[in-house]
Parts: sequence; C-alpha cells; structure tokens
Amino acid sequence: MEKLVQYQQVHDVCEKLLTEGRKISTRAVYSEIGQGNMSTILKYYQQWRKERSFKTEPQSTSLVSASLIQLLDKELRQIIDYNTKQATERATELREREEEATEMLIKTEGELEELREKNKSLKQLHEKNSELLEKSNKECSELKAIKEQYHTQLIELKALAAEWTDRNKKLTEQLQEKDKALSEVTKEKEELRKNKELLQNQNIELKIRVDDLKQQNQDTSKRLQTEEAHCSSLRKELEEAIAKYRERDVRLEEWMNNKKTLQEQLNASHEENIRLRTDCNQWQQQVVGLLQKQLDEQKAPRVQ
Repeated sequence: MEKLVQYQQVHDVCEKLLTEGRKISTRAVYSEIGQGNMSTILKYYQQWRKERSFKTEPQSTSLVSASLIQLLDKELRQIIDYNTKQATERATELREREEEATEMLIKTEGELEELREKNKSLKQLHEKNSELLEKSNKECSELKAIKEQYHTQLIELKALAAEWTDRNKKLTEQLQEKDKALSEVTKEKEELRKNKELLQNQNIELKIRVDDLKQQNQDTSKRLQTEEAHCSSLRKELEEAIAKYRERDVRLEEWMNNKKTLQEQLNASHEENIRLRTDCNQWQQQVVGLLQKQLDEQKAPRVQ
C-alpha cells in the first residue's frame, strides 16, 4: 500500500529545490519524499505553483538605509524579471512534460492493475497445476505397483510353462519309443475327429473290452487301475492348471479394463496362455492315445 502524501510535504520540498536552484518536477519531488502517488504529488505541485505566482515578499527594515533599500529593490526587480521569464519558459515545458507524465502514469497504473490480475490468475493456475501433478504422481506410483505385481505374475506363469515343457519333453521321449504304435493311434484319432458317432461307438467298445479284460486277467486289471489312477491324477493336474490359467485370464481381463497402458502386455500374456492351453490339450489327447494303445496291446494276446 502506498503512503499518503500531505500538501505541506510537497510545499517544503518545492521550496527546498527552489532555494538550492535545482529543477522542480514531480519526479524530483517524489524522489525527495520517497513515497506517495504521482497523481497526488502532481496535484499538490500545481497548487504550489499557483500559490507561488500570487505571493509577494516585501522586505523592509528600519535598520537598513534608504539607499540600500533602493539598490536592493532594483536588484530584486531585475532578478524577479529574469526569474519570471525563465519561470514562464519552464512552466510551458513543465506543463507539456506534466501532461505526458500524467498520461504515462495513467497507462502504467492500468498496466499494473492488469499485471496484478494476471498474477492472480497465474497463481490460481499454478495451484491447479500443482494439484494435478500430485494426482499424476500418485497414479504413477499406483501404476508402478501394479506393474510389479503383473511382472511377478508373469514370472510365475513362465515357471509353470517351463514345468509343463519339461513334462512334455519327458512324455515325448516316452512316445518316441512307441512311434509305430502311435502312428496307428493317430490315424484312429483323425477318423474319430471326423466322425463323432464313430468315436462314441469306439469308446463303448473300449469300455466293454476293458470289462472283459478285468474279468479274465487280474493282472491286467491292476495295471489298468494303476494306469487309470495315473490318468485321473494327470487329469486333475490338468484341470487345476486350466483353472489356474482361467483365473489368470480373468485377472488379466480385469487389468485390461482398468489400465489401458498395460493392454499390450496383457494381450501378450493372454496369447501365451492360449498357447499353453493348446499344448495342454494336445498333451491330454496324447495321454488318451497312450491309454488306448495300452488297451489294444493288452487285448492283442486275447484275440490270438
């Protein structure tokens, strides 16, 4: 806030400048006072000038002689005439300068008000931007935590995939020993895929054959039971693995709906899960083929 300036302060400063022989202007008065508004200083300066033009300063003393008074009077008149000429010239210049100064002051005051309003708006924008930055930082931290969780899940899935690949390798080694038998089974599987009714009939026949074999040979029945238990355990493992993969799929779909930024990674993991499902289905089909092959081998001596 600017401090108020009194007329007496402006009057004293103008008288001081006049006695010192310095140039009198609103800026000089403002620099001497060091405070106040330029418009009020200009008003008081103009008032001082008007009062100064009407003032007279008679000087008469009883102690000074008449001759000295006349000489002083002449000198004072000459000085007054000279000063009035200079004052009129200065007054014209000062009026022009004062008018320019007033215009500049009005413009600067308007610009200052505009700058203050802009400063307020910029402060509000800064506060809003700071709030948005805090929110974005929180979201980034949340996304990082989610990314770490997803990374751990991917590592677990890769470990499970590695386990299933090892099992598949072992099974392939066993199946390679029996390629000749599996070639016949693969032909039958192709025929079964083409025709579902034939598959059902063959399954019924296999069940009847298994019942006959159980009745005729206990050893073969024990082997079959062990094989069936092994198959059931494998099926349970496969079902558990499929359930786990389905849970993983549900979680991945939830992450895809909530966070668009992780969509590409989730799609990649979803494709990997589909590939693992296909591998598991192939492995299950191969196990079923092995069981059918063993049943055929066990039935072969009976037919002979």
